[in-house]
Amino acid sequence: MMRVAAFTQAGGYDPSIVAGEEPELCQRLRARDWKILRIEAEMTLHDSAMLHFRQWWKRAVRSGYGAMDVATRFGSKGLFVKQVKSARFWALGWPLATEGAGVITGFAVGWKWSGVASGVIGLLLPLQMLRTARGVRGRANSWPDALAYGFLTMIGKWANLVGQRHYRRDRAAGRHARLIEYKDAVSTVGAGEAVSP
Repeated sequence: MMRVAAFTQAGGYDPSIVAGEEPELCQRLRARDWKILRIEAEMTLHDSAMLHFRQWWKRAVRSGYGAMDVATRFGSKGLFVKQVKSARFWALGWPLATEGAGVITGFAVGWKWSGVASGVIGLLLPLQMLRTARGVRGRANSWPDALAYGFLTMIGKWANLVGQRHYRRDRAAGRHARLIEYKDAVSTVGAGEAVSP
C-alpha cells in the first residue's frame, strides 16, 4: 500500500524500467522525503516457475540489465550500485587477479610458484560461495539448499555482467530499456495443465 499523494508526487511507476520497478520507485519516494516501511511478515509468495538452468541464467542477465539501468539513473548513491560493482569485481576482477597473481609471481619469484599464487587468489570464489551459503543458512531448508544458493549467486555474477553489457550496448545504440524474458508463455488448459501455446 502507498499513499496516493506520495505515488502522484513521485510520478508513479516509470514504464521504461524493465526490472526493479518497485525499488526504483521507492528511491524516488525517499528523495521526496517519504518513508518506506516494511512489516516483519510474509506478504506474498512469488513463484518464478523457473525449471531450467537456461531460464535462471536469462533471469540473472535481466537482473544485471535492470540493476545497471537503475544504478545509472541515480548515480553513485543510488540503488543497485553495490550489485553492479560486485558483478564486475567477481566476473572481471577476480579472474584477472587470479591470472595476474600467477604471472607476477612467475616473473618475480619463479614460475614454480605462479600456480600457488593463482590458486590462493582462485580460492576466493569458493570461499565467497561458502560465506554466502552461511549467510542464508537460517532461511534455507537445508545446507545443500544454502550451498546451491551460494554457488548460483556467485555464478550469477557472470550473467549479471552480460546484462550490464547488454544495457551499455542498448544505450550506445540509442535504444531504450527492453524486457528480457526468461520464461516461455504458457496458457492454462483444463484441470491445471500448463501447455506451451
